[in-house]
Amino acid sequence: MKAAQDIRAEVLEGRKISAPGVLVARIAARLTERMTPFVEQIEDRVDAVEDEILTGAGDGVRARLADARHDAVLVRRFIAPQRDAVTRLAQDESPLFDGTTRIDLREIADQVTRLTEEIDATRERAMVLQDQLTDQRAEEMNRNMMVLSIVAAIFLPLGFLTGLFGINVGGMPGVDDPVAFWMVVLACGVIGLGLIVIFRLMKWL
Repeated sequence: MKAAQDIRAEVLEGRKISAPGVLVARIAARLTERMTPFVEQIEDRVDAVEDEILTGAGDGVRARLADARHDAVLVRRFIAPQRDAVTRLAQDESPLFDGTTRIDLREIADQVTRLTEEIDATRERAMVLQDQLTDQRAEEMNRNMMVLSIVAAIFLPLGFLTGLFGINVGGMPGVDDPVAFWMVVLACGVIGLGLIVIFRLMKWL
């Protein structure tokens, strides 16, 4: 409707439309002209999200990427039928279109085809970025789980050692020795540092 309103405004301003075929071609051209900024805007949004994913900055990237994908799918629902319709008009042999109008329609069909390919490429890029974002989140979770596992592995023998020396039964060594506490502390420190060195050698840290 907006494209038809644009043509009406042009006619009121004095633009001449010589034949019905020219009017159809002009409406198709105006539809394409109106659709182009929306496609470019979606491409820019996906580009911005991609930059943020690569740099690791920005919040709400997942939601904005989903919005861009939704808009790309929505726009394609209009572009694909428009491409097919303009292509059929360009191949029409009826006397409604003269040679010049058919050439114009073929150019418009090429433009709509290009827009369709661009929106398809943008949608595929958005899907790839979505997968990449999911992989990054999974990698972060795996890294955090590994850190927690390493910390647990370091404190597990230390907890066993301190628990063993914390039981209140007879026969515990060093009960009457004032140096025994510091020896246990030193043993815990040596065990902890030894585990850290081992984990570094194994490239876990």
